[in-house]
Amino acid sequence: RGNCSIGCIGCQICVKNCPVDAFTFENNLAKINYEKCINCGVCAEKCPTKAIWSSLEEPKAAVQ
Repeated sequence: RGNCSIGCIGCQICVKNCPVDAFTFENNLAKINYEKCINCGVCAEKCPTKAIWSSLEEPKAAVQ
């Protein structure tokens, strides 16, 4: 955070809220598995620092 004003703080909110378990948490950073990701936008919506962002105009519905 000393070098970047917008960065992952290791809160794991994205990991806990991803409906398809597309996130892992390693070395204090969240990592996205793009093969699992369905582009629902939940992670971007929940990220408190906005380190994860989405360019989707309307997020896709998360189907479980």
